[in-house]
Amino acid sequence: MNVIRGKYTDLPIPADAEIVLEGEVSPTEKLLEGPFGEWHGYCAGGRKEESVLKIKRVMFRSNPILTYAASQKPPHSHLFERCFIRSAGLWDGLEKSGCPEIRGVWVHSAGSGRTFNVISIKQRYFGHSRQAGILASQIPPSGYIGRFVVVVDEDIDPSNLSEVIWAMGSRCDPAQDIEIMRKCWGSRLDPLTSSAGSRGTI
Repeated sequence: MNVIRGKYTDLPIPADAEIVLEGEVSPTEKLLEGPFGEWHGYCAGGRKEESVLKIKRVMFRSNPILTYAASQKPPHSHLFERCFIRSAGLWDGLEKSGCPEIRGVWVHSAGSGRTFNVISIKQRYFGHSRQAGILASQIPPSGYIGRFVVVVDEDIDPSNLSEVIWAMGSRCDPAQDIEIMRKCWGSRLDPLTSSAGSRGTI
């Protein structure tokens, strides 16, 4: 990688970078910041003091491309690309946890890429679907601020919400088939927590 030396920091800077901010973090000066727009479509995280970054120089290419994580109401392209990664990670985690016959996994972008997860299995024994659902509710990547884990039969495409909702409406007895887990993995970014700060939509 080609690098140049920072004029003010003497740090190596990638010569092909699109945009570079060179400066220093103040060891003593702090300011309040936040809440910020977050991945779930709300402003969250509250306000807290952070160190001040003093910008000395801005460098950029001609017509630079600024990539960023979109903070808007899902679904959007930034979440969609993460759904592939998280779905594969969840599938891998389920298999490593000893849950057999996984036929498909999809972490839906409409659920912010975290809060609505569907697993398709070929049921082999009593309690198999509950095992898959409970495991998925606790392991990364679906455990973090997870809300819903839906387990469907192997004839349902987990990425097709119409099929998933049809299966839920025609094969699920809410009185018998829904498990509610309490006090699971949360975050200060969760818009349902009292410490999340402003919950205005973005």
